[in-house]
Amino acid sequence: MPAQPLPGDRPAYLEIADQLRVRIVSGELAAGAQLPSETDLRSLYGSSRETVRKALAILKTEGLVVSQHGRGVFVRRRTQVNRSTSARYVRAAWRAGTSAGQADLGDAGPKLRVDMSQVATTAASETVAKHLGMATGEPVVTRSRRYLQGDQPLQLASSFLPGDIAVGTRAEELDSGPGGSWARLEEAGWSFTHVREQVESRLPTFEESQLLHMSPGSPLFVIHRIATGTQADKTRILDYSELRLPAELYVLTYDSAIN
Repeated sequence: MPAQPLPGDRPAYLEIADQLRVRIVSGELAAGAQLPSETDLRSLYGSSRETVRKALAILKTEGLVVSQHGRGVFVRRRTQVNRSTSARYVRAAWRAGTSAGQADLGDAGPKLRVDMSQVATTAASETVAKHLGMATGEPVVTRSRRYLQGDQPLQLASSFLPGDIAVGTRAEELDSGPGGSWARLEEAGWSFTHVREQVESRLPTFEESQLLHMSPGSPLFVIHRIATGTQADKTRILDYSELRLPAELYVLTYDSAIN
């Protein structure tokens, strides 16, 4: 490609970022494609190393490109997940073995997978106990995991189930089986009846940003979910979960009846 002249009325690094952005958005540089090296960009635009690096830093901040150590800079692969409450909280789906997370993704693309799974029976913290409507220190089954589609992390999830209903079921095991822990609690005689979600946004911690491969400055959705159910004449909270999602990857869809 011949050298690209840069207008003189704006900083060169902004012009370089603009031109590369156009190539990315238009698809000329497709998802996963490698950008020209710093040396090639310096030659292409007649600019210094510092100028080129400032331009690339803008694109990284915008989430358009990512650096791979020792390899170069690549156009970021974008996953767009529509997290719809009407699609994910369907009893027939999890009874058939489809988890709520897989329902978000539908049938397109790679299947949802889980890593970094941990399960333990622990004493409920004050916060967890408050959400579950139980006393601090009572036993809870704590499930923590990371969800991915292909190599793209989608979510960090921590779930807390009351020990007196979850201990002794497969919900206490690392692999809770088809449909997840909710399906196991329903097999134990409980019926989920209501879900309440509270969504907040904040910047991720360094660890969260690394685990979720987030762009610098990108916010995190934090969903606090409380699920209630019944058994015979008893009604109680069956699950409190904290779900952490990269906001840049998600659309949150809520359907509500008009009362």
